[in-house]
Amino acid sequence: LVPLCVRSLGGTESTVGTLVGVGALASVCCRPFVGGLLDRVSRRTTLLWGQTINTLSFLPFLAIQTVGPALYLATIAHWIVWGYLFAAYFTYAADLAPPSRRGEGLAIFGMWGILTNGLGPTLGEWLIARGGFAWLFGGATAFAAVSLGLTLLVPFRPARGVGVGRS
Repeated sequence: LVPLCVRSLGGTESTVGTLVGVGALASVCCRPFVGGLLDRVSRRTTLLWGQTINTLSFLPFLAIQTVGPALYLATIAHWIVWGYLFAAYFTYAADLAPPSRRGEGLAIFGMWGILTNGLGPTLGEWLIARGGFAWLFGGATAFAAVSLGLTLLVPFRPARGVGVGRS
């Protein structure tokens, strides 16, 4: 729903393309860093950091009134968090699947992610129609908070220590 938000702020298709392109690049670039955190800190701690930041990442959009640096910063930051969580949750899903069924486990995990990609915009458009973008970002914050709560259920296991001690 980024294009709808950008358009509502007076942005153009070029603005949307730039935001999505730079955001996607930032999202991909952060993933190796997340891999290091997952191994050095712990899966649970890394997931909790990411999900906490994700929950907070929708709030700046509530204050943005125009296309400008704040919109670019908030959007790119959110895409970085999205990439962070993508890497973290897929790694955790791989950990949960038995090695002999890892492909099947990741396929099922990915399918549920695709389902939310289909349902999310429909719900988002419904929220926008009823309460504007404040409802969209408020709803997104609420869903992220629920996800954070569920992430608290992830059991703590010590970090794997891959690369510990390296500079």
